[in-house]
Amino acid sequence: MGKTISILTAFFWIALSAYAYSAPDGSVLTASPPSHKSYLFEEERVSSPNGLYVLVMQSDGNLVLYESKCVGDPKCAVWDSKTYREQGQYYMAMQEDGNLVIYKGRPPAKTPLSIWSSQTYGATGNYFLSIQDDGDLVIYRGTCMHNNQRAIWSSKRGKL
Repeated sequence: MGKTISILTAFFWIALSAYAYSAPDGSVLTASPPSHKSYLFEEERVSSPNGLYVLVMQSDGNLVLYESKCVGDPKCAVWDSKTYREQGQYYMAMQEDGNLVIYKGRPPAKTPLSIWSSQTYGATGNYFLSIQDDGDLVIYRGTCMHNNQRAIWSSKRGKL
């Protein structure tokens, strides 16, 4: 059974408790400051603020954004990474270089097997992943605590 609150979101909300929230409207975020990677392990999930969408790292390696009314039903998938494989250990990492990556295995593997990437790698900096109320999954460059964010990838539009 999936965990409803992941290590990823717990870290994020603890880190945010000391700051004012000024992220893009309607988003749940996973922080990725330099020297930290945010993870979502198999069967962990994160919801949009309005609760209408749920991002799930599945145990078959597929990262899927579902409508929350029917999580797990392929007909309710809004977006997926198309990386379904055999059951195993998989995780999503929002990396400090801006790349969203799905790996097979467990961190900290010396040579993890990457099975999918948003292809948004660049300079090391601050990036975050947003699950928005409109059902779009977006990677932003910048911090969620300031108004200087710039979208670099979207599940609806690809690399920006």
